[in-house]
Amino acid sequence: MSSKPLNHVIPVPEHTEEMGPLTEGLLPIVIALLVLVGWIAAFFVFGYPGLIVPALTLVVLLGGLIIWVSRG
Repeated sequence: MSSKPLNHVIPVPEHTEEMGPLTEGLLPIVIALLVLVGWIAAFFVFGYPGLIVPALTLVVLLGGLIIWVSRG
């Protein structure tokens, strides 16, 4: 049986890649669009669910658009 030193560890590179400004700004817009599509689907399935969901969706869309334009 050969004895190898226990401190021989293969280095694993760290994941330091951050999202680019375009992707980071588009993420809230994509999420808001998915929420909006879900709200439209809920509108057709359940009837009118109220104004809070489309209002929040609009706020997130506008916020994401402002972030995207300001970082552009």
